Amino acid sequence: MSTPEGAVSQAVMLPAAAVGKASSPTKAKARVVLKDSLKSRTQVTIPVAQLLYVGQDIIARCGNSWQEAVIVKTHKRRDFVDVVTKNGWREHRVPLAHVAVQLRAPKKRPIASPQQPLRAPALRNPASLVLKRACCRPLKAGLDAKVMRETDAALHAKVDAREAPGLISVVFRHGVLAHLDCYGYADLERKIPMRPDSIVRLYSMSKCIVSVAAAMCMEDGLFQLEDDVSKYIPEFASMQVKTEAGELIPAERSIKILHLLTHTSGLGYGPMLGDEPDGEAEERYVSLIERATLARTSPGDPRAVKTLEQWCTEFAKLPLHSQPGTEWLYSYSHDVVGRVIEVTTGQRLDTFLQKRLLGPLGMVDTGFEIPREKWSRTAGMYRRNEVPAAPEVASAKTGSDAGEAGEEAAAEEGETVYELARIDAAAMETNEWLAGNASPILAGGGSVEKIAGGLVSTAADYSRFCLMLLRKGELDGVRLLKPETVELLLTNQLPSATGKDDVWAFSTAGIGFNLLGSVSVEHPDLDEALRPGEYGWGGMAGTAWTNDPKEDFFLLSFSLTAFDLTTEEVLREGVRKAISVFDKRKERALQARVHRLQRVKQRQQLLQEQALLRNRQEDKASEQTPPSLKTRSPAKLKVPPSTPSTKTPTKRRKSGQSSASTPSSASSSKKARAEAEVSPNRRSALREIQLAP
Repeated sequence: MSTPEGAVSQAVMLPAAAVGKASSPTKAKARVVLKDSLKSRTQVTIPVAQLLYVGQDIIARCGNSWQEAVIVKTHKRRDFVDVVTKNGWREHRVPLAHVAVQLRAPKKRPIASPQQPLRAPALRNPASLVLKRACCRPLKAGLDAKVMRETDAALHAKVDAREAPGLISVVFRHGVLAHLDCYGYADLERKIPMRPDSIVRLYSMSKCIVSVAAAMCMEDGLFQLEDDVSKYIPEFASMQVKTEAGELIPAERSIKILHLLTHTSGLGYGPMLGDEPDGEAEERYVSLIERATLARTSPGDPRAVKTLEQWCTEFAKLPLHSQPGTEWLYSYSHDVVGRVIEVTTGQRLDTFLQKRLLGPLGMVDTGFEIPREKWSRTAGMYRRNEVPAAPEVASAKTGSDAGEAGEEAAAEEGETVYELARIDAAAMETNEWLAGNASPILAGGGSVEKIAGGLVSTAADYSRFCLMLLRKGELDGVRLLKPETVELLLTNQLPSATGKDDVWAFSTAGIGFNLLGSVSVEHPDLDEALRPGEYGWGGMAGTAWTNDPKEDFFLLSFSLTAFDLTTEEVLREGVRKAISVFDKRKERALQARVHRLQRVKQRQQLLQEQALLRNRQEDKASEQTPPSLKTRSPAKLKVPPSTPSTKTPTKRRKSGQSSASTPSSASSSKKARAEAEVSPNRRSALREIQLAP
């Protein structure tokens, strides 16, 4: 039954249990009393299931008492919901009969990170990032179009060689979309082309989003970088370190949130994608990975780890690889940060991200699972395997060469071909990221099980995230972070986390680590392909991004191929070359313009000098002329005649008669005008003629 008009003033929440038992849970009705005035009331009965949605504030009966809670998951049968109580942060499965609902949806309040909202100034050109090739402006962005076409050709060759199913590359510079290229397929089996709205797996690029969420919590005063993790997760209070000899010793210092965000906590990583563990360092996590996988594949198994809270409890029992704050080691640290955010905010990680970051930023396709209605845009995930070429192919390549020469030729040509093997399930019913199949553990670091986990997103969504960071925490007039907080996120934090200046990410000099990912630092041994100040990160599924504040650009690339790092490197190299070529061409054009202006200026100076020289020669010639000649031939001076007066008739003067003897005032004014119109040198010659006897 629909809600009557006018009854929208207030709503009194009544438990659905007060209605009585319904014939079917899915047809349960809730009687809600609405007050549209102080005297009159309207009572309606509507289906309870139509009122429920994820993130809704409700009152649920948990145990023997009614408590405030938030809906975190609904189910197909719609006869129960999963809720989390606000007091104690515990998860419960509650039947609809024990749920109190509110008919009117709560008002949407503006979301601001600081408690005093910071309003960004209105942009003249809104930064609504529309990824369309028609919107690309490479010349306005300062990129050479020819170089970018060559870069696209190099990336397309990877797809044609079966090194990747498809790819997308995005470049944004100087406030405009500079480059966009989509090539190949997002799903080889279904022949779905790659597009800017194709949904891909982020894996470790989820860490960047969780780091920004942690920065929001720091701005809200919920925790600080120097806080101990055990303050929020007590299980991390007594950590142990396993030495190379296999002995367990107590940790010398506690793990801080700064250690988690910079991967200096001493934690490690286990094998991914079902691979075999590489030594004991990865083997210690295998059991927990299997138990986390059971939560998705066999949720009824008593060994299954089903929540992030339970996973952190079990994870804290495992020993550390090194003392906290001593070295950089890539790890599950951001998954622990996700749990800290849940404890301090009182919300599930996905709810907090949606309310504070993804929603305000307009990242409409980003989340921990893919809705089934978006399956048509879901990309596959592949792994490149090297397969030896068939013998007949090798013999055809070597031709008629025989012996060692033929073998060397075959070796030089490289008799290896690539084959793409799909990792995720190709069917919607069994795909590991679809709603209903996704992992229940909200892994903010990427994945804590064999394959699934982490956020999914699109190139269009993640481009908005990169642009927000490039613009110091705001986008489209919505400020998410303070500029000083963004500066903190971008600064190399390894010296602060370890107390040493010689600790580098990946043990590579010049590569530091900020709170978002790697950052290049000024160093003599810095790789030539890197630039000081640029920062970014990547994911296991061939996703990567880079921001360069100095050059004012960000770039983003997706290749859908596990462990692919070359796509972003080729794109970054091409962008820098395009900038360099454009700048050189612009400099040459500027120099040519300056040269033209100089030539024009030189020509003008030459003409002026020639005119001055001619005047000097004429003056010198007039000075050398005898006075008698000056009197006899005054016409050679070419003095411009004065304008005759209309009132006084002109009279021809006799030879040798001075004009000063003319009594008329008109003739004297004519003489003054004539003197004013001639050059100074010629005026002096005229005076000499006039004064001659």
